[in-house]
Formats: sequence, structure tokens, C-alpha cells
Amino acid sequence: KAGAAPADAAEVHGADLDRHDIAILRELQTDARLSNAELAARIMKRNPRLTPERAAYVAECWSRPKEGGGVRLSTDPAHKLVNPYLYRREEMEACWRRIEAPVLLVVGAQSDLVARLGGEGGVEMFRPLVRDLQVEQVAGAGHMLHHDEPRAIARLIESFLGDS
Repeated sequence: KAGAAPADAAEVHGADLDRHDIAILRELQTDARLSNAELAARIMKRNPRLTPERAAYVAECWSRPKEGGGVRLSTDPAHKLVNPYLYRREEMEACWRRIEAPVLLVVGAQSDLVARLGGEGGVEMFRPLVRDLQVEQVAGAGHMLHHDEPRAIARLIESFLGDS
């Protein structure tokens, strides 16, 4: 259910998983023939921070020609589905506690995902779980921060790897 904290998947979604997954797949499989320009417009609608030029570049990278005209996304439509494994928070936290390598967690200051997940999904919940965690927030970026601020992301990664 929208806005739920990342608890166990069975508690959050229950029997709705299969119906939800099937509906998403049908929608993605029956998508109309889009041009790259139309795909870029859809991408900009979902992420208004993108310039038209950057949205066109992303659309070109994300698509491939469709038989009969238009383009389709290059990704597997199933990537939008809920994970096939039930999310068990305690198991995930146990895995995160075992991480020994330094970790860089970069979040967009305008990401709606953190807000939708609530307090349990925020950056601060990782601090007690990951030993060597460096958290960086990128101003002017949302969830797709590598699209919004690619240079800032590159600088953070280069700095992080330089320190390792």
C-alpha cells in the first residue's frame, strides 16, 4: 500500500502482489508506439528537473526501435515488478550489518522515495546498520539523481574512491 514503511512485504502487500504485478506487465506490454521525442516528454513529465536535451539523451539511451515504427524501452518490463522474494526487514538488516567495505550512500535532496518510505526508509536508518557509511545529499536532485546532477555524482564517487 502506498506510503507504507518497508516492513515485511507480506504484511504490506498481502495478496495484492500477483494482481498488481500482472496489471503492470500488461500496461508495459501494450504501450503505444512512441517516438523518442514522446518518450523524452514522458521522462520529463516524471522528472521535471531534466532539461529537454538531457531527457532526449536519456530517451535515446533507454530505447530501441520497435518493428513497425516507434521505440520501446530497452529494459525488461518486469523490472517494475515487486521483488519475487518477500522482503523481510530483519534479514536485510542482518546482511547490512555484515558489510565490511566502506559504503557511499548518495541521495537526492528532492527525492520523493525517502518521503514515501517514511522514517523507516530514511538515510538515518542505515547509520547503525552499516559500519563505514558515508552519506551525501545532492541538492537539486531527485530519485534519478544521476540524471539530474551527473557531474555532482561523478565528483562524489571520485572523491569516495580516492579516499578508499
